[in-house]
Amino acid sequence: MNSPSQNLSNRVLVCSRFEKDNELSIKVLRANAIEAEGCTSVGTLCAEIDKGVGVVLISLEMAIGNPTLLKNVLTKQEPWSEIPFIVVLPEGGTSSVEISLRLNPLEYLTNITAIESPVRIVTLVSTVRSALFARARQFQVRDLITRLDETRRQAVAANRSKSDFLANMSHEIRTPLNAIIGFSEFLVDPLADDEEKVHFAETIKRNGQLLAQIIDDILDLSKIEAGKVELERIPCSLSLLVSDIHALFTLDSQKKGIALTIESESGIPDQILTDPTRLKQIIVNLVGNAIKFTQQGSVSLRIFTSESDNGRKFLQISVTDTGRGISREQRERLFQPFMQADESTTRHYGGTGLGLILSRHLSRALGGELILLQSEIDQGSTFQVTVPLHPTSNATAKPTRENPDNAVMGEKVFTGLTVLVTDDTTDSRLLLGRVLMREGAGVDFAVDGKEAIEKIEANSYDMVLMDIQMPVMDGIEAIKELRRRRYTKPVVALTAHALHDEKLKALKAGFSAYLTKPINRPELITTVLQLTSCSSESAPL
Repeated sequence: MNSPSQNLSNRVLVCSRFEKDNELSIKVLRANAIEAEGCTSVGTLCAEIDKGVGVVLISLEMAIGNPTLLKNVLTKQEPWSEIPFIVVLPEGGTSSVEISLRLNPLEYLTNITAIESPVRIVTLVSTVRSALFARARQFQVRDLITRLDETRRQAVAANRSKSDFLANMSHEIRTPLNAIIGFSEFLVDPLADDEEKVHFAETIKRNGQLLAQIIDDILDLSKIEAGKVELERIPCSLSLLVSDIHALFTLDSQKKGIALTIESESGIPDQILTDPTRLKQIIVNLVGNAIKFTQQGSVSLRIFTSESDNGRKFLQISVTDTGRGISREQRERLFQPFMQADESTTRHYGGTGLGLILSRHLSRALGGELILLQSEIDQGSTFQVTVPLHPTSNATAKPTRENPDNAVMGEKVFTGLTVLVTDDTTDSRLLLGRVLMREGAGVDFAVDGKEAIEKIEANSYDMVLMDIQMPVMDGIEAIKELRRRRYTKPVVALTAHALHDEKLKALKAGFSAYLTKPINRPELITTVLQLTSCSSESAPL
């Protein structure tokens, strides 16, 4: 049985065994802009109820003529639907007792209004309009219930997805933590030889980098959803980027016996304007996924160009694998946050389920798009990234690499420099101090903002590295006080707060730069060199 549809909720069905009575009522209703139709049998009435009706105007004789048939069709209505029945009582002053006895068999009619013959036009029209209004409210309640059910369903699905994501994320975070903590204990074992300690240290570093990448993915998604992702537009060497990708995944592909090939169309400018970090992040995600989900065969990276109808040029990068493929049902989940195409993927392959959604958002932020170009189960998949192609004015320039980590070259770059490291965590102070002292800097320490100000009053430092979240006096309070006292030397915020709003807050408060933990050693060295080479002498406090 079909439920009454919304567009039939205003239809009045006039039911009497006498055609002339029906015609008269219909004429009156239509003259008052009320849609009305007639029927002369209970069978026809039941068929019309199945199609959908707003109000039934029915004679008493017809209403009680075949109660079983009418009851059967009415009991099949949706729970929210109580069709208003306006029962026209016969002329002759029928007593209320007799009316009650006659209507008693119709206990399944829960929405009855009785009017007596002869029916005045005003009474008929007003009663029908009231019934139509009540019927419309039923449909509104139905729609509200439907929307609430859909909202509840979506909320349950979202909570389930986030719960699954958090459980998976817990696994992804605890796995490298397990290695970091476990091998740290082995590292301090006096029975371990030097070769073992080197292996333990490399394992700790590798898992620490993996943990940092997971955290970066979460923060990137947060920035993107808040519309605060930061992009650069600087010269980028495609050949160096491709070389980095090849070097990054060669070992993984060789271990699995997979051929990794890279093909580039001739004539593509090597130097383009883009955000190289974000573009690399997109390609790394795609190639990493391709290798992860391919057990045999190959993974190929192809770079080519295209042109739109209006003459705009685009760089297109496709990643094709011969892996497990993606079904049509799985494609609907593919670019959803907190979800992977197949829930079993997490158990078999690991991963946070954020790579593709991040890559698509970043592609769009760069002015392009990321799509699943094609996929077949057990045949493989092809993902394609399209970004605008902006060649630099010096397209033939040879690519160069900068190495800010000058310590690798054996040169102490901070000789003669004095730095005050302010952090309430002992391990952070020791780590920062070691990095700076290995580069030739003189280092002093403070445990909070108050002690830092006291030491700055008594000593002359070339720069200050300062944590933000500290007891007694935090970094924000300390930098505001220092700037109020006209201290002009560089003060760098070095903190575990990595969100965009925190960075803006710190820079607005007066910090010269903002670096995040875990420490990126080359970035720290570069920042210190840049700030100390152009810093001015401060006025005494």
